[in-house]
Amino acid sequence: MHERSSRMSRPWRATALLITGLVIGTTLAATPAGAHVGGTVTHLVNHLKGFFYTKGQSDARYLRPTVKLGETIRGTVGEQVRVSNVGEIGVNGQLPRSAPVGLDDDHVVIDGVDEAAGECPGTSDVPTAAPGFLCMYPYSDANVTPLEGAIWGGGDGTKWGFQVSLDVTSTTIAFWFANWAYRAPLSTSRPIGPDTTSGDGCTVDGQAGC
Repeated sequence: MHERSSRMSRPWRATALLITGLVIGTTLAATPAGAHVGGTVTHLVNHLKGFFYTKGQSDARYLRPTVKLGETIRGTVGEQVRVSNVGEIGVNGQLPRSAPVGLDDDHVVIDGVDEAAGECPGTSDVPTAAPGFLCMYPYSDANVTPLEGAIWGGGDGTKWGFQVSLDVTSTTIAFWFANWAYRAPLSTSRPIGPDTTSGDGCTVDGQAGC
């Protein structure tokens, strides 16, 4: 008799657990409309994030709209074209995140073309840049000569992209591709514009525009 009673206790335990679950579910369903639980899917996702981060921390974790000061980001830029006349063309590059300060002609350069000493100390395999500079490192080209890195038009101060000027030397297919690195400046204290304390009218440490 004792053995039978022991075997029967297992289904009763399962039933008790099921009843407990139903009670909890009913309680949640009966929570007043003004309570925190409920609402849209977005509301619930934000609520779950809150168990691990505050809402501001969660947004910053997944959305990084601005490159941090001193941070280096990398990418590629280039184009293949077939033209009927030789001459200059422009190719556009885009930053995946906004720069903390605007870029200008003097801080967008091509390694070995229009850079000054020390601005682009890396290679195409390991692209790097001095603070405040965007350096391009060509790795594949044909029938084209790079002229300069630039911010074309009246765009000095843009934070979202850059351009490169190329001279196409043949009417056959021409192409130019480069890896680039952008290192954000260490400070945003200097405004974009000439540095009146330097001899050439430019900032001497790449902290801001020129």
